Amino acid sequence: MAINLGRVIAGGLAAGAVRILGEVAVRAIFADSMRAQLIRLNPALLAAAPSAAAIVEGVTIQLCFGIAVVFIYAAMRPRFGAGPGTAIRAGLTLWSVASLAYLNMAVAGIFSWGFQIARVSATLVPTLIAAYVGALLYKEAESATRAEPRTGYSPATTA
Repeated sequence: MAINLGRVIAGGLAAGAVRILGEVAVRAIFADSMRAQLIRLNPALLAAAPSAAAIVEGVTIQLCFGIAVVFIYAAMRPRFGAGPGTAIRAGLTLWSVASLAYLNMAVAGIFSWGFQIARVSATLVPTLIAAYVGALLYKEAESATRAEPRTGYSPATTA
């Protein structure tokens, strides 16, 4: 069964928009902590506002994140079925991987562990909402037939 890439992109862009809103909220919540972390790192980083290029890059990353979570949802649907439970699984999957990568900034000493864990934790809810919104827009292609979920191991079906 093929994944409906058009719907992945459409749902992914919607999920990405939710992620952008979530990121704005998380940044607002952690503004003072981020400022303290940046002062510790390099006070010159606070002198300038983010460039237009940096904003475009951030938006692009969130949109790609949205597309990725809907792709994961589409890939999980044959095994777990359509619906919010599978959307949550897809969101948790991508959030876990992204969080581990983001925590590398604490490993490298760029940001403190406490700050990074709090910041990563705060992104969980927006990620799950984004996955749900993206999943609402995803539909299988009309001509696709749904594979039956596996119910268990049967020695007669193995070669």
